[in-house]
Amino acid sequence: MDEQLKLRALEVLGPLGDETAREALALSDVEVTPGVHSWEGSHGRVRADRVLLVMPQETHDQLKPATRHALEVAFAVAVAQEPLTSLYELVIEAGVPQGSGGGPYR
Repeated sequence: MDEQLKLRALEVLGPLGDETAREALALSDVEVTPGVHSWEGSHGRVRADRVLLVMPQETHDQLKPATRHALEVAFAVAVAQEPLTSLYELVIEAGVPQGSGGGPYR
């Protein structure tokens, strides 16, 4: 899980950003597949990363297009904070985030 990227995306959303996007991100795991595509840019070779966001089914079902867009923008900005790196795509899936502990509170 890429916790640093998740924190950067939350920072981009900011405290006044899309509340549903912030909540969805807080409940999700973030996995990065680096370098799924690349190209030669004006300052060198640019690496494009795929970001996978895995969130609980209930949260996934509540996502609206505006919330998905807010998450895409947040990750595009967060990924681009690394020099010569870009977001290739954001994949949002329903599942059981590993960070959730996998079970009920005890």
